[in-house]
Amino acid sequence: MISLLVGFHEDMADPTSDDPVKRQSTRLSVVGSVDGQTTLDLRQVARVINEKTARALGDTAMLKFYGINKGEDVLTAERLFPLYEAASALHLVKAGAPPVFMYYGVPYRPLPETVESECVHNIRFGMALKERMDQLGLECVLRSSKDYQPEDRPAQMNREMVEFFVKRFPQDAK
Repeated sequence: MISLLVGFHEDMADPTSDDPVKRQSTRLSVVGSVDGQTTLDLRQVARVINEKTARALGDTAMLKFYGINKGEDVLTAERLFPLYEAASALHLVKAGAPPVFMYYGVPYRPLPETVESECVHNIRFGMALKERMDQLGLECVLRSSKDYQPEDRPAQMNREMVEFFVKRFPQDAK
């Protein structure tokens, strides 16, 4: 998730800083993500997964992150919307964004009722980001475990991701 946020965020370099590190660009040439959360916008979680999961996240994991008040409706509380958008790669992606390679260990399938991590790190979020990037004409490769042979899955995925990076890395930076 962090790689996607940095990849889609405006450059955070401060060219006037005395600190040489702060003067460096934060723009990425390419982004990779494994089981990435492409959004922490609970409204999008409700659309992509379901309202039950979005509300459960609002009552637990996101409670302190967003400063949600106990009993506040996380899907209608407009004061939360700008916070959701600032923490969501889906909201930040725009023309000129770097190419993305995403991998999800669990392929698309019906959602289990009890596996919360699969609801949060679900390929449906990758599909939503890919759809958005396709709309913008941006390159996005989405893979899951079903795309590789079971006996050599990690190595195959790693090889493809590295090849994706190498092909898209600026030649002048090599």
